Amino acid sequence: MATIQVPAGDVRSEVVSCRELGAPLVIAITPQTLELWTQHGNNAELAEQIPHEKAEAFFRKRAGDLAPEAVFRAKTWGRLDQQFQLSFVDAGLMPVVEREIGERLTGLIERVVHNLRRSLWPRKSDVSVESGHWLLKSVFWLLAAKILQDKRVPGFITLDFGNVEDVFAKVARHYDSRDSGSRSIDIVNPRQQRALEAAADEIHRFSHLGHVTTESLAHVYESALITSETRAALGTHSTPQYLVDYLVWKLAPWIQEIPEDERDVFEPACGHAAFLVAAMRLLKELLPPERQADRKQYLRKHLHGVEIDSFAVEIARLSLTLADIPNPNGWDLVCSDMFTGSLLTNKAQQASVLLGNPPFEDFSRQDREGYSARGAAVAHINKTAEVLSQVLPQLRMRGVFGFVVPQGILYGTNASDLRHLLCEQFELKEICLFPDKVFSFSDADSAILMGRRVRAPRNLHAVSYRRVREWDMDAFRLDYSVSTWRNVSQQSICSSSQAEFVLPDLPEVWRYTTSLPHLQEFAEVGEGLSYRSSLSKKILRSSAEPFPVAVRGFMRLGRSLQTHAHPPEVWLNISPEVMQPARLGADRLPQILLNHARASRGPWRIKAIIDREGHAFTNNFNAIRPRDERVSLEFLWALLNSPLANAFAYTHARSRHNLPGILERMPMPAASKQLTDEITRQVVEYHRTAKGQSSSASEKLLLMAVRLDALVLKAYDLPPQTERQLLDLFAGHRRVGVPYRLDRYFPAEFEPRLHLYEYLSAAFKGSTADSILAAHRTFESPEVSEALRRATEDFEEDE
Repeated sequence: MATIQVPAGDVRSEVVSCRELGAPLVIAITPQTLELWTQHGNNAELAEQIPHEKAEAFFRKRAGDLAPEAVFRAKTWGRLDQQFQLSFVDAGLMPVVEREIGERLTGLIERVVHNLRRSLWPRKSDVSVESGHWLLKSVFWLLAAKILQDKRVPGFITLDFGNVEDVFAKVARHYDSRDSGSRSIDIVNPRQQRALEAAADEIHRFSHLGHVTTESLAHVYESALITSETRAALGTHSTPQYLVDYLVWKLAPWIQEIPEDERDVFEPACGHAAFLVAAMRLLKELLPPERQADRKQYLRKHLHGVEIDSFAVEIARLSLTLADIPNPNGWDLVCSDMFTGSLLTNKAQQASVLLGNPPFEDFSRQDREGYSARGAAVAHINKTAEVLSQVLPQLRMRGVFGFVVPQGILYGTNASDLRHLLCEQFELKEICLFPDKVFSFSDADSAILMGRRVRAPRNLHAVSYRRVREWDMDAFRLDYSVSTWRNVSQQSICSSSQAEFVLPDLPEVWRYTTSLPHLQEFAEVGEGLSYRSSLSKKILRSSAEPFPVAVRGFMRLGRSLQTHAHPPEVWLNISPEVMQPARLGADRLPQILLNHARASRGPWRIKAIIDREGHAFTNNFNAIRPRDERVSLEFLWALLNSPLANAFAYTHARSRHNLPGILERMPMPAASKQLTDEITRQVVEYHRTAKGQSSSASEKLLLMAVRLDALVLKAYDLPPQTERQLLDLFAGHRRVGVPYRLDRYFPAEFEPRLHLYEYLSAAFKGSTADSILAAHRTFESPEVSEALRRATEDFEEDE
């Protein structure tokens, strides 16, 4: 909350100028009234005007809402629990402000580091690793001193930035910790002294930083203090604050059940200590009033972290210090490789709360060999799996955990023992899946796992299973809305032999199709050829022109490929000496080819084409080949391009690819010969029309496509409500690989639950084709409406 005095003029502009303070409520004192303004993004709104004589009564009445702890709860707990929400607190304001401040600080650090480096080492090549560390640490300590001074921390208020040695000495004393990382910075010659004085002057003259938050520092760390090489080597990906808050405050009720003197929090791979800072805020909130005087020692006794990156530890120290102003450091942050010795297990044994976002990357072969040579062999390929497998067995009984993990942890074979451990010794609270691009410098698909240690989990214990799709991420950031949510029993999640923690969306659809045969019973499914990685660059793999041992084939799909066409032909080398074994791409049989990489980020993932000639093809494609001559290529083409096949691939996907192992489990309809023959006939007609290139082809193809989709779904015979759930998945997502626009099957306001073929037939409740088409807002052009009119007439004739 901020208070400003506005003698005259534009009050709104004065309020907006306070935006970077991040105050959700600004009280403007004008000559006549007090004005209460709420801040929202780049805008401010007048909420209330209070005459001066009524101000005291107003504040007395609203004291509970305006108390600092109430505003804090509204910013954090309010997104999860409505009882803590306040009308004047915009949960989306602070993340924007913090990022903007972080970007300004990043620009400052980059500029100062650049100037300091040029003063001392004119050539970049002259900067050693040790010198680079000194350079960054010096600039960051100057920034830390500026922040502590602007926040009026005792010992820094009158600090003279012209005396760089004194600045470093005061920061070192404030950082005084249990490790040696807080030693002051050496200045070895007058040249360094002059360069650092210039850097200190530039930082000191920077605008006021009393409002800097730990979240802004996280942006500085990830954007300015970590190189791309370090990020790749250590798997560093800063956790967004909204994700940290979500995880910690979801666990808050369980943490509250732990006796206050046993609430020991450990964050492995703590980075800039995002989870420790959030845990500190929670521990302060839960500490009873009579113990607040002991808060400094209490927090330092109960918060623990380990991190290999020394710059991350610098940020972590300052972040924790800023969250506990004005107390000095003293935090238990260990700068070490957590995979060596017994560091992880020892720290976990002392903890009742485990929080974190461990590195997502796999160990390299060199990593594994190095740890093995030091007597610290790792048991898992993935670093997150290794961290969890070391710390979870050590967690105290009734201790809780919450981790951000790569989605591979939920289903990967190498992590199956970890999942069995969770099933047998833990009570799972929530599994929440996220799309890629959650992290600024990583595109990994991620998930959240939460639970607590118990002696024997109850089989019927309900686990909250949530998923956030890409297009719903903004809503999640704002108020934690999710795309899908359901409660499932822990027993159902743990029932498979591998205990896979992956549940596809549209459960009613897949439950109804459980008894149907799978695609693999009717067709062979496999990936295209790939070439040996050890091949000499002189060996020709493909060419636009013929060459010995080459045949006509397909190398890539291309974004513009449509499902009635073929990719560009090339000549592919199919010599056994150059290819990886056990692939389908070289044997040249009639087949359906479809994209290996997803065709879009939405539910339309598949573009299937008919390859009657049987081209060779690379692993950019999968092939589906009928085992039974009664299953035509045309019928398979209709199935694989249908909403059901796309929904199956989308909801069962475990990567960005259409994997053969997933596709071969796709349910096949028990359709009559009459229906399959009709589908085959209409596919032939669709291709003939598509290749005709007439001016009205797109309208006709839209008509045919909707009719084909209706026929395929009729073959599956889903209940109307279930079929509607399936088709509504595609609402708002444009179909790919087609020369027409289709982004929904039913108008958004159309409530009756009908089969698509019934909707097209106009045979329900005495409705006419005209009334149905009038309601179908997707197809607005006269030509398309006329095409759909003919579709309804066709269905009426069928009946």
